[in-house]
Amino acid sequence: MTRTWFIVANASRARVCEWAPGHTHLLELADFIHPQSRGMGSDLDRDRAGHVQRSLGDGGVGGVALTPHTDPRHKEHAVFARQLAAHVEEALIAHRCDALCLVASSPFLGELKAHLHPAGMKALRSTVPSDLSGLALPDLAKHLSALEL
Repeated sequence: MTRTWFIVANASRARVCEWAPGHTHLLELADFIHPQSRGMGSDLDRDRAGHVQRSLGDGGVGGVALTPHTDPRHKEHAVFARQLAAHVEEALIAHRCDALCLVASSPFLGELKAHLHPAGMKALRSTVPSDLSGLALPDLAKHLSALEL
């Protein structure tokens, strides 16, 4: 009896669904919302860009503003991916899940895979670069069935 979890996600929403043996329909187990991933970069960034002032040889002063190394939205995507990976890890340890399929928007799919723990990577059966997170549950079930995961 294999309980397969489907993580259907984009950078701001993830749905955890299951097609368990004996079930004829898709069950939605959890719905995660991460609104920070949709925020404006300037609203998310708590630190201002750095500024370096240096003395020029002729007595003048010059300066340069340093840009942040990582985009604030990308940081929030990583935070959300780590949260989802931890949820999957807990489920695998508690034997609530046996196999895993990731269906996520292209940029976020890579982020999520990068944060999966070794047990999550071992349970991973397939990945699909597609954002189906906004579909109603019956439509989502049809799309997942058509993918033959």
